[in-house]
Amino acid sequence: ALEIINCRRVKLSGITSLNSQGVHVKIVFSQYVTVSNIKIIAPEESPNTDGINMGASQYVDIHDCNIQT
Repeated sequence: ALEIINCRRVKLSGITSLNSQGVHVKIVFSQYVTVSNIKIIAPEESPNTDGINMGASQYVDIHDCNIQT
């Protein structure tokens, strides 16, 4: 649903991702990313139950999120 790739100083807040067909939130090759107050929901029978995928990133702060996958 949302990919943050090769970014610096990103703030993501106040969104809802419901039953995404792919990754809900992906953060790669990025620095100084703050994720707060987001809601991620996937039903129990969903084939995709990833919440937030991260890789090759630094200084990522994730707080006050509701992830139901």
